Amino acid sequence: MITALISDVSGDQGLSWCEALASVCDRIIVIVLGPEVGTRLPELKKLEAQAELISVDADLATVEGQARVADCIRQMGPLTFLVHNPSRSSLFTDQPPGLDSELGFIRFQIDGLLTLVRAATAGMQERGVGYVVVGPLLDGVDRAPHVAGSRAFVEAYLDSLSTMVADSGIGIVSAAAPMPSAELARWADTAKRRASAP
Repeated sequence: MITALISDVSGDQGLSWCEALASVCDRIIVIVLGPEVGTRLPELKKLEAQAELISVDADLATVEGQARVADCIRQMGPLTFLVHNPSRSSLFTDQPPGLDSELGFIRFQIDGLLTLVRAATAGMQERGVGYVVVGPLLDGVDRAPHVAGSRAFVEAYLDSLSTMVADSGIGIVSAAAPMPSAELARWADTAKRRASAP
């Protein structure tokens, strides 16, 4: 079973990842917020002919949402692909400046990412294969200290994580857009072979 989780389908990049992974996955889990269900799910439903689609209504900027997603990964994993596409962070930068919007941004970017990675890589390590893909964090959009600090943390965290899991068969990738279909298919084939190995 090749399973992917995409953390944010509020923007076009998230939908592009869904379309790209539908051709190589058996199941795709997408994280949506309540208001997005009516606008995004009809588009995603078109992919159900290629892969099973499961939507989880969760806000990764909250402890409750993070727990819901981590529980979903434990129940439906292990994941082969984790795609953290942080385009929803623009919701916080569009809010009036203040502590609440800054903390919401940080919780989504840092707490949300750590929750996803810890839940996903546990199963990936047991299986001996997996891919963690993280999209760009508002590059060049906002130079506010909390945005710049979050970006620096994410970059350092991914660099350290890549070293830590290097011998576990887990790839850590930063990508603004989906890889070519042939590359994703190669990753999926590698996952199937390693998962079936004794």
